[in-house]
Amino acid sequence: MFKRFFYSISFIFVLILAGVASAVVPAGWSNRDIGTSGGSVSVSGGTWTFRGDGEDIWGNSDAFHYAYVPLSGDGQISARVVSNGFGSNTWAKGGVMIRETLDTDSKHAMMIVTGGEGGGKAFQCRSTTS
Repeated sequence: MFKRFFYSISFIFVLILAGVASAVVPAGWSNRDIGTSGGSVSVSGGTWTFRGDGEDIWGNSDAFHYAYVPLSGDGQISARVVSNGFGSNTWAKGGVMIRETLDTDSKHAMMIVTGGEGGGKAFQCRSTTS
C-alpha cells in the first residue's frame, strides 16, 4: 500500500504555538516546516522540544513542523510524548510518522498522542496523495 514511500521516519508534532524557525538536531536528522512557517525543534539531554505554527495534519494538505531522518529498508523508532503544549488545539499531535515526501499532500501513516480528541491517541494515515 505504501510501496513508493520516501520512508522518512520521524517525530511529528503539530502545536498551535508560535515558534522560532531555527533548529538544532542530531547528525543525520533534518527538520522543516511543511505547509507553514515558524516552527522549530531543539534537542538537549536527549529531550526533543518542538514548537509548531501549523494548523493540522489532516484532510488533503498538512501544516506542521517535521523532524525526520531518511530510512531505506527496515527500521525502528519510538517516542515518549510528555506534553502537547499549553494553549494548543485539542487535536494537537505528537508521535511518530512515516511520510512518502515532504509535500503538503504526501501519503503518510502516523501513531500519535492527541490533545484530548481521538481518545488521547490515534493512528491516522493518508493512503493516496491529496
